[in-house]
Amino acid sequence: MYNLYKSSSGISGANYSKVLTTVPFVRKMAGVALSAVVEKLNEFAPENLAEKWDNVGLLIEPFTKRNITKILLTNDLTENVMSEALARSSDMIISYHPPIFAPLKKITQKSWKERIVSICLENKIALYSPHTSWDSVTNGVNDWLAASLPAASAQPIIENLSNPSIGAGRICVIQGELTLGAAVERIKAYTKLKDVRVAVAVNRNLDAPIRTFAVCAGSGTSILKGVKADLYITGEMFHHDILEANHQNIHVILLNHSNSERGYLPIFREILRNMLKDYQCIQIDISEQDADPLQTY
Repeated sequence: MYNLYKSSSGISGANYSKVLTTVPFVRKMAGVALSAVVEKLNEFAPENLAEKWDNVGLLIEPFTKRNITKILLTNDLTENVMSEALARSSDMIISYHPPIFAPLKKITQKSWKERIVSICLENKIALYSPHTSWDSVTNGVNDWLAASLPAASAQPIIENLSNPSIGAGRICVIQGELTLGAAVERIKAYTKLKDVRVAVAVNRNLDAPIRTFAVCAGSGTSILKGVKADLYITGEMFHHDILEANHQNIHVILLNHSNSERGYLPIFREILRNMLKDYQCIQIDISEQDADPLQTY
């Protein structure tokens, strides 16, 4: 399903030797300018694709400019992830969720979000957040989640006005035959989760056939509400919306909020590597400290 970002540039083989003899050798600096990374990120998922309420883009830009050589990807920028970024000597953090959402009136050491901002500024670490722009774009988070089940077709639930091939959520038609029980096992294997929560539709069971399914990474309540499908797959939903879905003969599978998003990071690492392939010495890591706060005991 995924098509890694591709770009074409360079000099034809016939003219290459001539260029080598006429252009003086210039040693390339390691890394890439922050502005170039931000430009590539916007080429993949323009910030204007994000929901109006969201806070996306470059959230922290250090005063002192330096080339980016180490990028850390994370779903949530917690204090543990921040410590990991320092230990890795990261120059830039790409955090799917924006750590700065509600306006900050001061930067002190009294709250964990203020401390994260102050640490980034003190250590000249840039911070970028894509959030719902990644949800909307082709080969983004929702396409990753939709690929958990075999789909003959997939399209946005809420289409972008300028480009109907992108938008919020995905509604999909199953390819072949699939039961609810088989869907649960496929999703667990795909997301590498030990367990998921399942709300079976009223008077149905795990042998119920699944012909259509709808996905929304993160919180699916508003996007999935009223969508006609046999199955909803999301991170979290309100209790009464789950009951309503079940009474409309719709099964619901909940993964926990960030568990429905985090598995996309390895996919995006390869996309970003492709986008930055013309630059030297770029290391892209995925946080080992990032985890959903809800654990099953």
